[in-house]
Amino acid sequence: DTVADIKRNYGLDIDLDAMGFEDPKVYELLSNGDCLGVFQLEGGGMRNFMRQLKPSTFEDIIAGISLFRPGPMDQIPRYVENKYNPSKVKYADPKLEPILKVTYGCLVYQEQVQQIVRQLAGYSLGRADLVRRAMAKKKADVMEKERQAFIHGATDADGNVIVPGAKRLGVSEAVANQVFDEMAEFAKYAFNKSHAACYAVLAYQTAWLKVHYPAEFMAALLTSIADNTDKVQAYIEECRRIGVDIVPPDVNRSRAKFTASEGKVSFGLSAIKNVGHAAIEAIVASREDKGRFKSLYDFCERVDLRVVNKRVIESLIKCGAFASTKASRAQLLAALDPVLEKAATVQKNRQSGQLSMFDLLDSPAPSVAVAFSPPDVAEFPPDELLAMEKELLGMYVSGHPLDQYRNSLTARITHKVSDLTELDAGVQVTIGGRVTEAKHITTKTGKPMMFFTIEDYEGSIEIVLFPESTQKFGEWVQSDRILVVAGKTNRRDESLTIIADSIKRVPPDKVALVVKVDAHVERLGYLKTLLQRYPGPIPVYLRSVTSRKTILADEKFWCDASPELVGEVLRLFGEDSVVTSLDELE
Repeated sequence: DTVADIKRNYGLDIDLDAMGFEDPKVYELLSNGDCLGVFQLEGGGMRNFMRQLKPSTFEDIIAGISLFRPGPMDQIPRYVENKYNPSKVKYADPKLEPILKVTYGCLVYQEQVQQIVRQLAGYSLGRADLVRRAMAKKKADVMEKERQAFIHGATDADGNVIVPGAKRLGVSEAVANQVFDEMAEFAKYAFNKSHAACYAVLAYQTAWLKVHYPAEFMAALLTSIADNTDKVQAYIEECRRIGVDIVPPDVNRSRAKFTASEGKVSFGLSAIKNVGHAAIEAIVASREDKGRFKSLYDFCERVDLRVVNKRVIESLIKCGAFASTKASRAQLLAALDPVLEKAATVQKNRQSGQLSMFDLLDSPAPSVAVAFSPPDVAEFPPDELLAMEKELLGMYVSGHPLDQYRNSLTARITHKVSDLTELDAGVQVTIGGRVTEAKHITTKTGKPMMFFTIEDYEGSIEIVLFPESTQKFGEWVQSDRILVVAGKTNRRDESLTIIADSIKRVPPDKVALVVKVDAHVERLGYLKTLLQRYPGPIPVYLRSVTSRKTILADEKFWCDASPELVGEVLRLFGEDSVVTSLDELE
């Protein structure tokens, strides 16, 4: 609960219902489209609409929620245009101005339909509501009858006028027909304003919390969707984007759910595979009773090993939950069996009544925890550590395989995977990410075809490579490769895929092979042949130190920058002829 976290962290009582709706920072957030997690406004299409609309009042939020629906959506360009160009607002009849002025001349709410039939044709409140219902339910026969009443009026069985009609009240028949047509088309899909206003209150309040208490807001948001890995991944990326640090699971900090403190969001222990509720309760209870765990041994000696068993502890170690004990994951896993054996003996003795002198004196025993020395073993490679996190948390937390490609990908893509759910079929897109799995099949005509999955920071999607494209690009599709894929969205049985047209490999940010060629320009032909023996995603630059010019080689000469290649280039062009980072040229 966000408000409870704010109370705990800052000692403040936040009454959301007592706040107004005038905070300029909230409208700045909405206008920038930074609405991920904001109620009703977080979809990709809605975020784009907010950037166009740039809401500046609470009325704009209500209208935005009402307009972003089939039917009223056709009014969006006109609404935005009129908001910023008031001179373009036109009313078919002057009587419409007090009704439509708040929405810049556009028909947005069901209540406006009721107001129009009352103001232009003299309807009663009850009959106005009947018109609204008939329009919403698309009752054609009732609608035609109401058109006549709206334009010409209506009488009861005794000839008494019950609806004066627009003509009797001074509105031309042409204008009355035009207004009725617009109402009838609009009301098929429209919100009522009171409904939209309730949504807008929640939208404003969640945006306010995101602006002023981002860590507490994101922690509550992550807890609310903890079972949805794709959404958790998207929200964690949003935390990083807005400057909220994500703290990996930690036995000395985390609770069961995501929590916020010191402006950071701590991963919940319940998100770790194999770690159940009883184990979490035992860990948190021991920490609150006797303080932080000083080492792996201290942890194993204190928690109930019947509940927090070896499988649980292995999972905690692999996902990095013992980082605060200052031992590496490799050290902890290497030490686990002997540590468990010692700790189990201590617990068994304790349960059988074999108390130590220190237990009798109610004093702490000499700390084996402090004396515990992890074995001297090398830590796992970074990619292996990330793979452990992915296995146990369903996502990467301490880093991401794409981190060293972030800028290169951003410069080449048009959409993130999370944006694609908003798109129709047949939209041309370019996405990028890491290949997580690939499948080869053969068509009925005997041609090779591929399906593979691309994963970016916020989700994953299946890519379809038809035979012609498989022949061109299939060899590039390998697990863990970083690729950019251009193609069209495709929907089949509610499943979204991309039909690939082209694929390119992506170089890491700032990584390049820069060859200084001044001394041996005549050897460039040899260099071309050499580079083609070591193909890869690393850009190759040719550098003339004397003229201070650097030329990017054609992509067909890009390479893998392997030690073997670099050694060959050094032999061709001499010592100090190669650098492997663009930073070294700056």
